[in-house]
Amino acid sequence: MDQPLRQPSAPESPTADSARRLLELLRVLVVETQRSAPPAIELDSRLVEDLGIDSLARVELNLRCEEALGRRLDDAQLAAVATPREILAALRLAPAAQAVRLVVAEAPSGMFAGSPDDAATLAQVLDWHVARHPQRVHVTLIVDDEHVTTLTYGELQRRALRASAALVQAGLLLVAGRLLFGAYIGHNLSMAFTDEAVVFVRSGRGGAGSASFHSEPYKPRGGPDGGDGGDGGSIVLQVASGVRDLSDLAAHPHRHADDGKPGRNANRNGGRAKDLVIPVPDGTVV
Repeated sequence: MDQPLRQPSAPESPTADSARRLLELLRVLVVETQRSAPPAIELDSRLVEDLGIDSLARVELNLRCEEALGRRLDDAQLAAVATPREILAALRLAPAAQAVRLVVAEAPSGMFAGSPDDAATLAQVLDWHVARHPQRVHVTLIVDDEHVTTLTYGELQRRALRASAALVQAGLLLVAGRLLFGAYIGHNLSMAFTDEAVVFVRSGRGGAGSASFHSEPYKPRGGPDGGDGGDGGSIVLQVASGVRDLSDLAAHPHRHADDGKPGRNANRNGGRAKDLVIPVPDGTVV
């Protein structure tokens, strides 16, 4: 029996393709900046009220539109658009992005030759790593189950050189290194990475013993019957997969466990206090 001929599906229109890609850019950006499952994003979703896209996130979105769609908005348009549909309309009228000719294309000569402990800048630390293992993964970015990317030391240096060359050529001052790196990896710029902290911890004190003597009718000298005090809680550092750095410890450096409960009469010992468990990232050295 002859099979009926199928009509080939119509190719996706450029407008529909741009809309789909823009909505995906917005979805990823919302996940990165708000660290939560994004709401249903549609062309008429409001950037501020529905998606929480602030002025800084708009700048990042504009850069991603230029990379993915080949066009970007000027400052006035970027501030005026209120929905993805308005972004699409403005992008259609925007001129195509032009590639910037880079002045610096390779790593400068005279790279830092000392040890990381002697480095005075993050760039010198990066030089040290690139000279020894440029293909080693430096950062793994996990946006969600479908978006996992890596960044090696060598690729980080190449991208940083290209970005700095473009800024210098445009006559712009270089922004702070942490902010530039934070903008590149797509994290919230206010989230600094803390890899060192000074903390003050104290285990719990043992509970007081009870000075009690047994007393009941016809036993005037029953003897002591006070219970011992309970043990104080210990300090336990426990590796937790959800902890990325030591920022919480740095913000709250004073930690102490609870004291043990006091003993009671009738030889009843005091209860042991709970241990204080402090979550830390994997690889923490005390």
